[in-house]
Amino acid sequence: MNVTESNSFLPSELSRVVNADRLLPNQPTLSIFFKGDRDTFAARLETVTNSVLSVANLRDKWDLTEAPSFSYEALGSDLSGLHFLQVLVRLGNVRTALEVGTYIGVSTLFLAEAVGPDGQVVTIEVGEEFSEIARENFRRNGMEARIELINSDVASVLPSFTSAGKAFDMVFLDGDKGSYGVLFEPLYTILRPGGLMVVDDVFCNGDTLNEMPTSDKGRGVKALLDKVAALPPDHTRVILPFGNGQLLITKPE
Repeated sequence: MNVTESNSFLPSELSRVVNADRLLPNQPTLSIFFKGDRDTFAARLETVTNSVLSVANLRDKWDLTEAPSFSYEALGSDLSGLHFLQVLVRLGNVRTALEVGTYIGVSTLFLAEAVGPDGQVVTIEVGEEFSEIARENFRRNGMEARIELINSDVASVLPSFTSAGKAFDMVFLDGDKGSYGVLFEPLYTILRPGGLMVVDDVFCNGDTLNEMPTSDKGRGVKALLDKVAALPPDHTRVILPFGNGQLLITKPE
């Protein structure tokens, strides 16, 4: 930052800035030049982040059937996060991806598009209603050939992958948060060497920021985070503090 551009910060104040002051774009240190009403900051941030995307609305990209009880936005990944998944797939030349937690299949569609016509996405969803909606969305958007949907509990499916020696280039964990700690090892086992694991919602709506999580979901996520923290240094990992928190882990070759 050029301190001559604004009187908002003096050099002496800059010397007191720490990393925790610079995690999120709405923090004072990173938004001193924003001139709008603070109540409009989130909307303006969304406008700018979406401005570089090929579509401004996921419903402009996909023909979707949605769950009748609530909007996609209530539980689904945001538009930038979905495009970020595609960036990761293409950077890693991912051809096989495993998704845990299909919901209505939107993230699955983004993954399937990115792996290409010769790739495959296996997605596991325990909810029967969500599975039916997701299958319809795959059919309506011509992606059935690239996607295998398994309507079952993930814990009952993983042993068959292990016994068959199945390995994936990428694992995307976005299912039951309370099971994150239990699922980490079996999922990491079927991630190929050099592969990428993406874990969504690791802030768990703020619960993992507490000294001790207060919910089963928070405790499940914290158990996973503790296991990741104990990995050797060559298992490169990072938490990105956007949305509800996203953890990336690369498995060494």
